[in-house]
Amino acid sequence: MSLTRHLEELSSLLAAHPEIEEQPDLAEACTRLTAAIEHLQAEHTALGRRRRVLALDLIAAIGNNHRSTPEWLTANSPSGRQYQHANRQDLEEFAEEAIQHGRARQLIDELSGHRQRWTTLLGELLKLTETEADERLNELDDAALLEFCEANGIRASISKKGPINRRRTVTNIAQKMVELRAFLSLSAPGR
Repeated sequence: MSLTRHLEELSSLLAAHPEIEEQPDLAEACTRLTAAIEHLQAEHTALGRRRRVLALDLIAAIGNNHRSTPEWLTANSPSGRQYQHANRQDLEEFAEEAIQHGRARQLIDELSGHRQRWTTLLGELLKLTETEADERLNELDDAALLEFCEANGIRASISKKGPINRRRTVTNIAQKMVELRAFLSLSAPGR
């Protein structure tokens, strides 16, 4: 018998015989039942909060990685839903869908790892000489270079015709690296 059915029967029994609650041998059982119901309500509330936090984390990860496009939402939709827009309501629906299908945490981890890859590369480039860093950057294709810039807050230069202007973008990256090296030298211990 389901919990709902048990609670309905108990409710109708108590409505018909309210004195049951007052009987000494049943008072302890009523107290335990009340405590169990309160615990169940608290767990339900906590679960709702955890689901909401998970949804907000997923929405933030999507936004932080510039993935809030209808194409990305459609491609990663657990149910195969087609998204026409990527507005706030669509992102919330996508997050709820991902939570229901158990994919939210996986998507957050993927998106966080993707961003981490590019920030790690910037740290590695800071340790290299300027020539070595230029060689590493030239190994990246245009899409990867654009993602690298987006993840690290570097301005990517896009030409009027659409593709990325590699020379200007690499110059912007080099300028950012100079700024970061200066900051690191100022914040080094003993300075």
